[in-house]
Amino acid sequence: MALTTLLNTPDSFELIRDKLSSLLALEFANQVRLAAAAGVDPDKYRLRVYQERTAPWQEFFEEGADTSPLVNVWWDSSTFDKSTGNVVMSQKNSVTYNIDCYGYGIAADNPAGGHIVGDQAAAEAVQRAARMVRQVIMAAENTYLGMRGTVWGRWIDSVQSLQVRAEAPNVQAVVAARVRVTVEATEVSPQTATETLELMALSVTRHPDGLVLAVANIDYT
Repeated sequence: MALTTLLNTPDSFELIRDKLSSLLALEFANQVRLAAAAGVDPDKYRLRVYQERTAPWQEFFEEGADTSPLVNVWWDSSTFDKSTGNVVMSQKNSVTYNIDCYGYGIAADNPAGGHIVGDQAAAEAVQRAARMVRQVIMAAENTYLGMRGTVWGRWIDSVQSLQVRAEAPNVQAVVAARVRVTVEATEVSPQTATETLELMALSVTRHPDGLVLAVANIDYT
C-alpha cells in the first residue's frame, strides 16, 4: 500500500541544524551589542555564521573581504537507538553536527612592542570563535535549544584543531577548529490515515463435521 501523504515535512535533524545556525547568529549579534555597551572592542565578538558550506574560508581571500571569523554548521550523521523508539511512529535520533570555525590572521604591529604574525592572529581568532560557540550551545537556557518536546538534550563532544586544505592560497594565514555537537532528538514517521469502522463482516467457517465455527455481521453505525 502506497503512502497517501506527501513527504514534505523536514526531519528533526534538519530543523535542529537550522536552529543551531540561527541561535549562534542571534547570540553573536547580541554579543557585539553587549561588547559595545561595555566599552569593549565589538570586533572581537563579531562572527559570521554559514550552513552546509564546503569551504567558506575562501571568502577571506577576496578583495576587500570581511576578515572576521567564520562559523559553518553542518550535519554529520544520525544514529537510531532501537531500545528507545518504536517501529511505527517515533524513533530516537542521536544526531552529530560539526561546527567548523575559521580564523584569518594578518600580520600587524603589536602595541606592546614587536609585531603579531598572521598565524598567531588566526589562531587567537579561531580559538575565540570556538570558545563562543561552546559557551552559547552549553548555556543553561539552551539545554533543549528552544525545541523541548523534540530535543532531549545537547552535548559538546569535542573541540579540536583542523588543517585547512593545503591547496588554498595563503593557507598559512587561516587556522580552523571543529566543535562537535551531539543532539538527542525524536524523529516521527508518516502514519496511515485511519477511517471510521462502520461494518465488520466475518465469513462462515465450517468444521468437517458440520459445526459452524464463526459467522458475524456487525454494523457500527
